[in-house]
Amino acid sequence: MTPTTEAPQKSRTEQIIDETEREIIEKLAALEHKQWGHWTEHILSNLTPENIRKWKRQIKTPYSKLSEKEKDSDREWAIKVLKTFDNKLCRFNKRFICDNCGRCDGYGQ
Repeated sequence: MTPTTEAPQKSRTEQIIDETEREIIEKLAALEHKQWGHWTEHILSNLTPENIRKWKRQIKTPYSKLSEKEKDSDREWAIKVLKTFDNKLCRFNKRFICDNCGRCDGYGQ
């Protein structure tokens, strides 16, 4: 009797069928890694008791309650996310990647 081997269960990432979704995830994951590296480098270079207190306060503060200067830092990364998609955000059907809805040139323009 031959033992049966079950195929290993695929991870969520491996289950993604849509190539556009896979491309979006990879671009966002690369950007997230870049953001993490940027932040980690900043922390390691600026680890002071004052900054630790400030960061703990910011962690507990909802975005809407941050100062405009603090929000600007988050906005910089939000802009990087948008630029990751090379202006392919469709303004009409509110999808990440335009699916040629007929109301734009197919690239969110």
